[in-house]
Amino acid sequence: MRGDFLDKLQSKRLSYRRFKETDLEDLFNILGDPVVCQYLPGSEVYTKEQVGKWLNYFIKSFNADKQHYIYAVTQKESDKVIGYCGCAYIDEY
Repeated sequence: MRGDFLDKLQSKRLSYRRFKETDLEDLFNILGDPVVCQYLPGSEVYTKEQVGKWLNYFIKSFNADKQHYIYAVTQKESDKVIGYCGCAYIDEY
């Protein structure tokens, strides 16, 4: 039941869902943009290979038992990824 709720988050214009492998291009368009990256840790533009690693991490680490949820934020009408959000436990802290 809890998993069902986690897969059905949405607002009026946006949907929040788990990442899929097919999201690579959309995610690369975001993380490969220097304007976006200036606000991210490290502030360097990500390569497609780095974005692929992030995407795999987002997909594999989504886990209710460990309270780790990274969502793809998509436009409802197109399912295009326009960002990401979530909460995660960070081991270092």
